[in-house]
Amino acid sequence: MFDPARLGPPGSIGYVYSTEEYQYRVCKSSYFYVSRADRGIDGFLMCCDDQTLEKMIEDGRFHHDGVLSYLSRQEKPFIYGETIAIDPCAARKNVGTALMNQLFEDMIRANLRKMHVLIRHRPARNDPSISFCKKLGFDYTGNEIQNHDLIFTWGVYVLDLGKNTID
Repeated sequence: MFDPARLGPPGSIGYVYSTEEYQYRVCKSSYFYVSRADRGIDGFLMCCDDQTLEKMIEDGRFHHDGVLSYLSRQEKPFIYGETIAIDPCAARKNVGTALMNQLFEDMIRANLRKMHVLIRHRPARNDPSISFCKKLGFDYTGNEIQNHDLIFTWGVYVLDLGKNTID
């Protein structure tokens, strides 16, 4: 059984859901990836396509108003990258890159070319995630989104696999 708490205390990976909420997302999305090592899980990637996102909204499982407003204006189909978390013991061992490459392969098979991710810019800028996404080919759109209480601000990053594909 997947236990996200094993990857660190709440807040250590950005936004931690309850075990029940992770189980819901795993069941709903075809884009949930787990990296396993000898000692257990060393990372996961949680994404959803636009149709799954709509179902989560209908089910009352997605409440980020600013994110919803942004994503609702995007051309479909797309993938929304919700969370990536890597065990600190597995950091810099290409676990995140391997998870993302698996997603990219699945996106290409499903004819999905666009992926949107939001990375915290304020109050604490998540520079490691920004560098990671830029290394993978994501572009910063120049847009920022605030949550409802105006505490957190996320930068919007987009990957267009069609742009980086050689035919």
